[in-house]
Amino acid sequence: MQSGTLRDPPLIELLLSLAAQRANGRLECGDGRRKWTFWFEGGRLSATKSNLKSEALESLEAKHPGAGPDELARIQGLTRVHGALRAIDGEWSFTPNDAPPARKPVDLLAACWSALGDAVPDDLARARLAGLDGRFPRLKAGGGVSIDELPYPAELRAALLDLDGQRTLADVLDFIPTPPEIARRGVYLGLLAGVISVDEQGASTPKVIVETASPRAAETASAAKPAAPPAAEADPELDRLRAEQRRVNGAANHFERLGVAWDAEPAEQRKAYMRLAQHLHPDRWTLKPPEQAEIANAVFAKVSEAWEIIGDEAARAEYTDRVIHGKKTEDELAMEKVQEIMSAENDFKLGLGELNNGRILQAHEAFKAARDRLPEEMEFAAFYGYTLFKLNYGKDDMLANEGEQLIRVSIENGTKLSNGWALMGMLNHDKGELEVAKRALLTSLKLQPTNPIAQRELKRLQRRLEKDKESAPAAGIGGFFSKLFGKK
Repeated sequence: MQSGTLRDPPLIELLLSLAAQRANGRLECGDGRRKWTFWFEGGRLSATKSNLKSEALESLEAKHPGAGPDELARIQGLTRVHGALRAIDGEWSFTPNDAPPARKPVDLLAACWSALGDAVPDDLARARLAGLDGRFPRLKAGGGVSIDELPYPAELRAALLDLDGQRTLADVLDFIPTPPEIARRGVYLGLLAGVISVDEQGASTPKVIVETASPRAAETASAAKPAAPPAAEADPELDRLRAEQRRVNGAANHFERLGVAWDAEPAEQRKAYMRLAQHLHPDRWTLKPPEQAEIANAVFAKVSEAWEIIGDEAARAEYTDRVIHGKKTEDELAMEKVQEIMSAENDFKLGLGELNNGRILQAHEAFKAARDRLPEEMEFAAFYGYTLFKLNYGKDDMLANEGEQLIRVSIENGTKLSNGWALMGMLNHDKGELEVAKRALLTSLKLQPTNPIAQRELKRLQRRLEKDKESAPAAGIGGFFSKLFGKK
């Protein structure tokens, strides 16, 4: 077993060194209470484990509710790699020939590439390449990892494929047609994975030397657990096709499938498609092994599907608006509007129920939600205005007046808004303006004779008027005798 600290070398270098050496075994690392375990088989990451709740399937399922089991397993693996790569203090240990309890493969190369600049800061790549500016990088033949397996952007891959040891690293980084940080990360990843080498005088990146277990230890391990399946005979062409398939299947949009930027020139996009089409066209694979042909055909179909959109100017523009810029189609906007109307109507119905039960505050909140969803609906604004008045009358004159004004505006702008007049009648009743309230309620019933709010409020108002009328004579007599005998 080997062990060390996470500061030198950093974890990303440990992981990619194991991949480059086609290692078999278990890598354990920890940063305080946080623990991660990674199992390697033939240099590929076949399983992961951690003790973090945020990396458990239940937590990830809550964050990605639409993801299926396979997609969740992929997300979990990538999340664990990113989480571990953020650890800068702690320890690691590697146990050779330790098979995983269960296999959930993770694309380690893709995870490390996406982690560069995120979990792994660009300063690390800059520091590791320091001092190599005058060295001459070249592609390394026969390494454990092929450049086709690395998930590079198309322009970066094309530039690195030209590495022949004739230019210095400084020149290479200057002429790669990508942002400088992307170029640095690409070279750094290639060095770690054993895809790129420098001349003999050049410094090399730190590397884990994987120990081979002794025969006795191997026998003991075999007795303790089932042996890992024997590695299949290497097929570089098949590995490259699988890497391309992973890249294409994992692309977020048609532009990524072709390996070009969405705002690249059409000629550049066509060039990217032609390069892929020439490599993947079914005619090229008819005499190849069936598995190779099957993968090539599947990838070619997806690339062709992408080009059907990207190659057509109008379709490309529409696709860019919708997928890249998030612009919704007319049907999507119409559906959103329908859903918004339905939600507003549900809020309004809830508010009516609360108002009828005398719960003014709850009714106000429901009417506000309805009005916020559909501010152009005058009836929603009128009910919101009444509850705003009701809650603030006698407490906050400004808000109460605002509520009254909302009802008036709704009446003026609404088409035969019977409920608006009914609410104005209720408001005037609350203010003690009984005759004004009566005229408003009668106007409401003229517009809609069956309006239940106006009918109910008019009956309530009439009872108050009759009660006031009955008490009027007594008040008049009292006033007369008071004048007669009150003073001498």
